[in-house]
Amino acid sequence: MNIKSILGFAAVIAVGFTAAGSPQLDLSGDMNGEVPVATEETIDYMPVDFNGFTFELPKGTIVEKGSQLIAKYPDGTFGISMQNIPKASKQKFALELCKRNAAEMGLKNAFIDKAKFGKVSGAIASGDLEGQKVTILVLPYDLQQMTTVIIATPDRTKWVKHFLESLKK
Repeated sequence: MNIKSILGFAAVIAVGFTAAGSPQLDLSGDMNGEVPVATEETIDYMPVDFNGFTFELPKGTIVEKGSQLIAKYPDGTFGISMQNIPKASKQKFALELCKRNAAEMGLKNAFIDKAKFGKVSGAIASGDLEGQKVTILVLPYDLQQMTTVIIATPDRTKWVKHFLESLKK
């Protein structure tokens, strides 16, 4: 996944965060489409799989699968994109790609490190971008590479942590 794809996804999620957070008005002026607010104490998780990876997302997350997975929480506070590309690489390249993506995206307070999820070793980058927490995973495996971008508001960092803890190949 190149930086343009990552930035494109980030823009889509950011627009979704703005639009999803705005309640809709019907013609009578009454509020409808209210999204229930999930708190960390009340949230349950649901199992999801994509291209051999398994993980858990907060219940109520809207998941769209095709050539890539897009998952968004209805209130716009949490979103994930996963894309699998046929590309042979190694953990060292994944680490360099995370460093480059974090720099090109302008992530503030960026943290970049090697990471292991189940049987797959790759790299992780995380930082702040325009008030959002952004996490990028690059996971090479079996002559392929899974690239994941997570964007969440600061109050959803526990959801990001849960996703990362439950992610396995």
